[in-house]
Amino acid sequence: MKKEVEFDNMEFGLDHNFIHCKFKGKLNKTFLQLDMEDIIIEVVPTLSEINYKPIIFDLTQISKLDAFRVFKILSRNSNIKLLVLSKSFLVKSFDLKLLFDLCSFKCGAVVPNKVFTSYNQSVKFCSKDYEQFNACY
Repeated sequence: MKKEVEFDNMEFGLDHNFIHCKFKGKLNKTFLQLDMEDIIIEVVPTLSEINYKPIIFDLTQISKLDAFRVFKILSRNSNIKLLVLSKSFLVKSFDLKLLFDLCSFKCGAVVPNKVFTSYNQSVKFCSKDYEQFNACY
């Protein structure tokens, strides 16, 4: 990754025209409710250099409960939606993917949330999304 920024339980990087945000360890409720959104809102514009880029939220290294909490907050967050081109979530199991897909369908977000179990598929989606937005054919 070109640029990397690390906070307590989050690691950010910029690679191939998308932002990668990896969550690690145990996340407490105070962090999720207060700090997480502020950190993302500060870091994303800096990494993206004020250009719209897709973001991958990597939830593979946290518990299923923490992953669900993060997804619930980030999938509906209007402040983050204004900063990124698209949001995709990387999860470690198919059951989480199914649950998150159902939640995304139910909330009917303007910018759909994509959920993947494969890093390569999420990178492919982000690259295609970036190319379409910037007409890089």
